Amino acid sequence: EEPLLVGQRLTPGMVAGTEPWPAKVGAIVPSMEARLYRRVGSAWSAQHSDLFARAAHSWGKKLSNAAGSPKKHHWMFDATQPRTLRLFAAVVRCEHGKSSSDVELMGAQEFRTALEAERFQLGTPDPLLLEVFGVLAEGGDSIDASMFHAALQRLKLEVLAENFDVRLSSSGDVGSEDRTRGWHLDWSPAAFSKEVIRSDNLKELLLTPRPPQFPMRWRHIDDPDPFTLLCLGVKYQLHLDALNIFKGDRLEARVWKHGDDYHLLIPVSRLTPASRASHLEYEQQKLRLKAQRRDPAQPKSGLPSRIAVEVEKAHLYLVLCGCGVTHDTLFSMASSWHPAVGTNYRVPAKGNKKNKRRLAEDLINLSRHGKPSPPVGTGSDFDFRRVVKITSLFDDLVATLEIDYSELRIGDVCRLVSGVLRAVVRHYRAIHDAYWARLEWFEAHLDEQAAAEIVGIQKGIEVVKWRLDQLLHVVHRLMTYDFCDKEVKCYFEFVADDAASISSFMGREMSLCHKLLDLVKVQQDAKETHAGYSITLMVTLLWPFQFLTGVYGMNFQNEEGMGAVPILGDLTLERSYYMFWCLGAGITMCLALWFRHAGLL
Repeated sequence: EEPLLVGQRLTPGMVAGTEPWPAKVGAIVPSMEARLYRRVGSAWSAQHSDLFARAAHSWGKKLSNAAGSPKKHHWMFDATQPRTLRLFAAVVRCEHGKSSSDVELMGAQEFRTALEAERFQLGTPDPLLLEVFGVLAEGGDSIDASMFHAALQRLKLEVLAENFDVRLSSSGDVGSEDRTRGWHLDWSPAAFSKEVIRSDNLKELLLTPRPPQFPMRWRHIDDPDPFTLLCLGVKYQLHLDALNIFKGDRLEARVWKHGDDYHLLIPVSRLTPASRASHLEYEQQKLRLKAQRRDPAQPKSGLPSRIAVEVEKAHLYLVLCGCGVTHDTLFSMASSWHPAVGTNYRVPAKGNKKNKRRLAEDLINLSRHGKPSPPVGTGSDFDFRRVVKITSLFDDLVATLEIDYSELRIGDVCRLVSGVLRAVVRHYRAIHDAYWARLEWFEAHLDEQAAAEIVGIQKGIEVVKWRLDQLLHVVHRLMTYDFCDKEVKCYFEFVADDAASISSFMGREMSLCHKLLDLVKVQQDAKETHAGYSITLMVTLLWPFQFLTGVYGMNFQNEEGMGAVPILGDLTLERSYYMFWCLGAGITMCLALWFRHAGLL
């Protein structure tokens, strides 16, 4: 295979084979596009698509059955180059007793043995085998490892594509054929192509090679089902165990290398559309207040309303595909979005009235802003920008890619990955700003009943900070790999610095939560102390009546045997009843005046 020089751009003519390849000078990088189009063009040519489809239909019944069993099909659909080359070498050695250094070409019988080892069921004899092998060998009697790899990958994709039609027709979901799954972009410095991925065109995109005039590609899929994951794994030669990691429930950020491809699994978080609209309204109110302070003639406006922070989380799986240090394809998948811990707004069944009222106001605020409706239409009716904005995190990044000769268009996929990470970090910054705005409101409207809400904010910040720290760990790991040149490493350092500053800001928010909780506790203690003091003061003011009640209750008698109180005289109805209330009120008034003079009342 003819090489590319390090750092050299892949031209359309070199891809199509009309321009010569450079001589081997210094370090070389095999071209992924050259392997796909020049060496294995027969396996991916449009004129042979019907042949491979008939071969997959005839030979792939066992593989089709395995496609419906996600736990048992890993090795049967493994289309990665390392495994295919091991199979190629093993079959050739076993058939001819060659050493590993002599493994170069494969004949028709060896090709049949390899297909049967991959669980393809061939007939005896099978004329279709000779037809397929003749196309691959281009009139010769043998094929090399690259051609065998391309043929095996195409046959497995055709098997899955046939199964894909069956699954789509039997799904029974209304509108499932038009369901938006993602988008893909192809570009060169001066040309750009974009397309929305739907259920009805996913099969075509999987079986169609990239146009030769576009050396770079980015394909993004949102919330893929297990079967779509399998199809994409075969198409992009992904290690299927990595796809199982992506499908797991408990995912942790990690980065690893498999062959020449780099895999990233990172946690992403963002504000919900309603919460973003609430935060934008809050910032606009703050700007109006600032303008009002500078210019008294401005119309009066109240204090900014309380922002409702609602965070949703997902995981993003990135694969940098290519050879050596040249990476020309970025493949990304995002899992479904779920509410993050501590941001579910539900009015509790128990709790004080003020908490219930505030939570109800937050729910009304979120419902007032609402959520965007999903994209509608088919084909050209799709608004691509609207699809990107709703289905992913990268609407600003895609807008930059649409500009001719922009920084991302003239760079490689590694620079695009730094842009993806920057976009993810920007969403973390928006979450930090929203939490800070909510804490500012509570700082200005703090009361003794806000403890539960502040604890919820603190819990939400802790979860987001933990996920951001995981992302920061992945960025630091990326900078240790050899695909990062000095310029790309500088971009990653900017991302790491930005993420580290946001993490420190979130630490400051958590400290503010602790301070606010301490202030709430102080308010609660002060309220309890004041309540105890009020009760004590009330009991003290009622002491004269208690004393008189005790005195009047004594069984003192005069000489005539009638009830009497020393000094106060006889206990008759005409004099003792009014005397009791007058004496009690007088003594109580004196105590109250003394307490007032002493500053106790």
